[in-house]
Amino acid sequence: MRINIYYGGRGLIEDPTIYAINKITEVLEELRVEVVRYNLYEEKKGLNMLPNTLKEADGVILATTVEWMGIGGLLQQFLDACWLYGDKEKISQMYMCPVVMSTTYGEREGKMNLAVAWEILGG
Repeated sequence: MRINIYYGGRGLIEDPTIYAINKITEVLEELRVEVVRYNLYEEKKGLNMLPNTLKEADGVILATTVEWMGIGGLLQQFLDACWLYGDKEKISQMYMCPVVMSTTYGEREGKMNLAVAWEILGG
């Protein structure tokens, strides 16, 4: 089994989402699940190609930190690319787990945004 993690934060050291996805990765690897992580801030120029990475995955984790309002631009761009270039047939068979953290507020809205976006994609 393979799980892809798409991290949409900025990669700051104090980002609580990084801590959470590192712990999730540890648990999944203990269960012998292959985990591949994509830091979207490192993949800015290739965001349109990332939907192709969904083909090898059995499930995805969409992780982000709410810094001001909503899920942030990088994760939104990734979801837009999934809509435009993603294999909707494959997405319809995949489960998605949202991980949304915040240092102030807005986690619930961010989680709902990710869930609705995944549903619109057919997942």
